[in-house]
Amino acid sequence: MITDMDQALDFYVDILGLKLVNRYANHYAELDANGFMVALHPTTGNVLVGNNVSIGLGVFNFDETIHMLESNGIKFSLE
Repeated sequence: MITDMDQALDFYVDILGLKLVNRYANHYAELDANGFMVALHPTTGNVLVGNNVSIGLGVFNFDETIHMLESNGIKFSLE
């Protein structure tokens, strides 16, 4: 679940590089993640840690992907 469709699409399309397949206003969007469908659904309620879904994405070249994400403004924090 997402709270802002435009912000979510900016992240998934512009930063992660997924392809927008369909968008139905702010109600629903479908993205192509190299043959895998990612669907975005907005929520009107508060999204709290632990009450939503987490998605893991695999990459072929970890270091190259980290560099690409950092160059698109993603910051990583190692604990």
